Amino acid sequence: MHKFLAKPLFIGKKLIYMPECHSTNTWARNEFSHNDLPEGTVVLTDHQTAGRGQRGNIWTSEKGTNLTFSIILRPKFLEVSKQFSLTVLVSLAIAEVVAQYAPESTPAIKWPNDILVGDQKIAGILIENMVKNGALECAIIGIGLNVNQSDFGSYRATSLFNLSGSEFSLEAILEDLAHQIEIKYLQLKSGYEEALLEAYHTRLYRKGTWHAYEYQDQPIQGRIQGVAADGTLTLETTQGKIQPGFKELKYFL
Repeated sequence: MHKFLAKPLFIGKKLIYMPECHSTNTWARNEFSHNDLPEGTVVLTDHQTAGRGQRGNIWTSEKGTNLTFSIILRPKFLEVSKQFSLTVLVSLAIAEVVAQYAPESTPAIKWPNDILVGDQKIAGILIENMVKNGALECAIIGIGLNVNQSDFGSYRATSLFNLSGSEFSLEAILEDLAHQIEIKYLQLKSGYEEALLEAYHTRLYRKGTWHAYEYQDQPIQGRIQGVAADGTLTLETTQGKIQPGFKELKYFL
């Protein structure tokens, strides 16, 4: 792996690589608290021993076959109430890269932070924001993308290899993904929040169709109507509209 990424302007110009670590998000957060790491720093590992997902889930990945990394951003221009915009842009970037490398696929964004192909997970996102004096001081963007792994056991997951039948260079995909994230991050910084959210809706998993869910431990039938700028999901049900929190809605696949 090179010491920096050539294609992006600033993401990956400082690249910290470790063969193994506990969690790239945890490492990046701790390091940021003690050192002045530049915006765009990428922390990359071949193997996370305790990778984390949203809602306290564990992110498992076969050693050396996938991408597990974190990006440090400093979105001080972004209001705290609009921090979900970071999830929007990262989700879009991942979906576009998946479609680039597996052109027969149709990646979808499963609210709030997974990328699926069909009903199988190919990537996950964990964004941890640090707020200081009412402003976003730092955002740690954790990403896991299944690239060359072929066997996921009982997990409902897939990879670029499974979708395309080809193995890929992890470095090339990391560079393209960092480049796409940077493009959309700069778009957000330039005021294109609504356009990014509109693009997010075009890839929103299950939008406009009825499916089974579990809400507050009860089975329901619902139809996703959309996601607001603050990340609030609106779900139409047979009893009316609800807006579940991130941990309140379970998808039945």
